[in-house]
Amino acid sequence: MKEPAPSASASMPATGLRRLFAKLLRESRRFTSQRLGLHFGKPFHRRRKRIKPHRRIPPAKLRHLYSTSPAFHLPDNFVIYRIIGNDLVPRHAKGQSHANVAFILEHEPAFEACEKRWIINRIVDPDEEAAIIALLEKHHQPYLRIPFDHDEYRQLRWDAGGLPSPEWIFSKTYDRLDPGDKQLVQLHLRRHKTLYAMNNNGARNTALADGRSRAKWVLPLDGNCYFTAEGFAALRQHIEAAPWHPYVILSMARIIDNTQLLTPGFTPVADEEPQVVFRSDTGESFDESIPYGRRPKVELLWRLGVRGPWDKYNFHTWDAQRPPYASEAGSFQEVGWVARLASGRADLEVGRTGFINRGAVRGDSIISTLDQIDAGILAGRTDSANLAFYDRRRLIGMATAEPRLFADLMDKAEQSAARGPHSVTQKTTLPPSGDPHDYWHPAPYWWPDPSKKDGTPYQWRDGQRLPGTRLYDSNSGQFDRTRLQLTMDDSTILALTGIAAGRRDLLERAALLVRTWFIDPATRMNPHLKYAQVRRGHNGDQGAGTGIIEFKDLHYFLDAVRLMRDAGTLTTHELDSFRSWLAEYSTWLTTSAAGMNERRGSNNHGTLYDVQLLSIALFLGDYDTAADVCNGAWLRFSCQFAPDGSMPHELKRTKPRHYASFGLVAWTALARLMSACGEDLWGYSDSKGRSLEKAAAWLAAAWPDRQWAPDELAELPADRLEPLWQDCRNHFPELADRLPAPAPSPSSVLHPDLGHAPFWMIVRP
Repeated sequence: MKEPAPSASASMPATGLRRLFAKLLRESRRFTSQRLGLHFGKPFHRRRKRIKPHRRIPPAKLRHLYSTSPAFHLPDNFVIYRIIGNDLVPRHAKGQSHANVAFILEHEPAFEACEKRWIINRIVDPDEEAAIIALLEKHHQPYLRIPFDHDEYRQLRWDAGGLPSPEWIFSKTYDRLDPGDKQLVQLHLRRHKTLYAMNNNGARNTALADGRSRAKWVLPLDGNCYFTAEGFAALRQHIEAAPWHPYVILSMARIIDNTQLLTPGFTPVADEEPQVVFRSDTGESFDESIPYGRRPKVELLWRLGVRGPWDKYNFHTWDAQRPPYASEAGSFQEVGWVARLASGRADLEVGRTGFINRGAVRGDSIISTLDQIDAGILAGRTDSANLAFYDRRRLIGMATAEPRLFADLMDKAEQSAARGPHSVTQKTTLPPSGDPHDYWHPAPYWWPDPSKKDGTPYQWRDGQRLPGTRLYDSNSGQFDRTRLQLTMDDSTILALTGIAAGRRDLLERAALLVRTWFIDPATRMNPHLKYAQVRRGHNGDQGAGTGIIEFKDLHYFLDAVRLMRDAGTLTTHELDSFRSWLAEYSTWLTTSAAGMNERRGSNNHGTLYDVQLLSIALFLGDYDTAADVCNGAWLRFSCQFAPDGSMPHELKRTKPRHYASFGLVAWTALARLMSACGEDLWGYSDSKGRSLEKAAAWLAAAWPDRQWAPDELAELPADRLEPLWQDCRNHFPELADRLPAPAPSPSSVLHPDLGHAPFWMIVRP
């Protein structure tokens, strides 16, 4: 009987199995990279190109070139520049730049025929900059100042160029990246901000431009570089012995304890990325398009043909290719050493582990520094005492200036005062958790399966709403959606009227509604939306995130709370409790799976997620989150609009006419909130000409002329777009002749499904 052939696993040795597995893994990565439009290999990395080393130029040729150069007749004098920039905490200890300057000024000796100068390079903190300048002036040190201009910086946006698409950072693919690759993406998004705030190569070129007319040899050094007397003497000796080399590659030694440099004869191991010394007649300079963290100095070393460990560096997909050799490549000598003073983080300076951790901490420090700058600028432009959505001045003067609108406001306030207070605990059914304090609303188009005893998993019925899921229906009391909307709208109308009419009783009634829903332990809602739009039998009976949109009106409701705060109808303790509720809800939005799913929304869901998060951040004074939302909004904008102004993701919906306008209304809400903190989304236009003005023009033309789904037309009130057209008339006067004429008597309170705030006539411009 013939024995069966052995299986592949039985016949293949362990090493073969490992090789097979490695091959399959490589092929999987290759496939993934192709699908993402990236290059092969580790995600976001290119394989490094093999470059043939450049030969050194023969000394005889260099001597000849030198003999014909104007520098030949100059004495061998020197000018040292040290570039002092922002501390990058935690990569550096806070105040490390100031400490290094002080150490150099106190201990570095004077050198013959050598001038020392300084570059103050875009230091953000005015107090830190002033302290460093005072220190330099105390020691009579000359310096050049490159100022940090907040207005220039604030024009710089995140840029997704080099990524698969702008919306890719909102995708599951991005969320699944490991922390290291996520950091790379975040650094890349901020590269324009990095170039401005760090300005490494820009400052080095400033030093070169100033120094080439001052001395034969220019040393544009990092601000933490230090020469001992012996170290500089050795460098000078080498240069004077062979001045025909126009470039000098100066190795750097990483120092842990600065006091070592004060020991006579101290000579450390200098094997760190070198500094470059330029003869005044050299033609090369630093590439100012290479940001800090992306090897800005190494790019010059590559051009000059300097060999080193940087030849083994990988490239990211968005990096420029390794540059070609310069005409002066190979014309350098490698001599001498310079010390790099301690960074205040000894754990990042020693060994292989220190090297690896140093890169990760540097990346985190760049991101953290830039985000702090963004948050600080935004905080400085935001008036926390002002309303974020409504126009307080118009509200106060309404009784005399706009009597008809005031009468309407009073009438609506009487209706609101007659309702409530509402509580999440008043529903007649319970969420899957069994906790009445949990917000509960099933997904509207998912029905029990009649063939199953418990009806689960629920089944999809397109266009057929589950009883009780339509706002204001008589049986909607089973769930929480209607009571939530009444709480937000009634408290807003009551607060607005209380200010306009000087009626404290209305503000007290508004405060009761807020207290009942958000503050009172017996009736308050738990700060999450785990059970919003639940499909029974799916996702562990929790909502997948789409139900977060049911809190979309938080942005104008928070202005009502501000009015109650200012009137004193909510106590300090109650306001603290409300703020704690918002902070917990914000944390849930930004950390839960449901919140992350909603953040990824490519249509109005993603926009209204930003609206919620930004409105909460502005209320809490959380300017870090506010800046993050604003920075991401520019990318989201380019994802949702086509160059012609249409919104393709909304036009795919079953009711495209409704969603085409609803999506644009969501963007006007975000634009209004962003304008409250000094960001102009109204006037923004991206690189392909997409803008809110173009979107409004598209909708104005399409609304009457486009072939919309016929079953939509009966559902659309005639004045549903009047709030949107009012915004367009205010912000885009050039469109006036293409917009419908103002409605004669538009409704002041439209159905919440249309996305407009109550009394939209008095929102901020």
